[in-house]
Amino acid sequence: MNGPRERHRAQALDVRVHEHMGVPLIVLRGELDAGSVKHLYHALDDALQTGSDVLLLDLSALGYVDSAGLNVIFDTTRTLRHRGCVGAIAPNRVVYKLLEMAGLIHHPCFRLFEDLDSVTLD
Repeated sequence: MNGPRERHRAQALDVRVHEHMGVPLIVLRGELDAGSVKHLYHALDDALQTGSDVLLLDLSALGYVDSAGLNVIFDTTRTLRHRGCVGAIAPNRVVYKLLEMAGLIHHPCFRLFEDLDSVTLD
């Protein structure tokens, strides 16, 4: 994995963009809510501009997500539905439950990974 290419910062959210296995890896740390979601949106938009068919979201340090954050993740999954997928890495139990309630866990273009080492792109 390379060092951070870009860093977006909000009061309660740190968003870092890396590359893993040739695809964008967006690492989220803190709280993803209506006040900070724009920083994730910009990072996702930049990643989508690369033309990648896969986006990875490292959620291992994400402590909280509200409906605005879920909406951005869901919209990105829908954007990639005909050409790829969104991979979520290591969400905690609370974030996992929210992803499940939002219907993302069972979305065919959304994949969960236990950790970064378990990511596969096939």
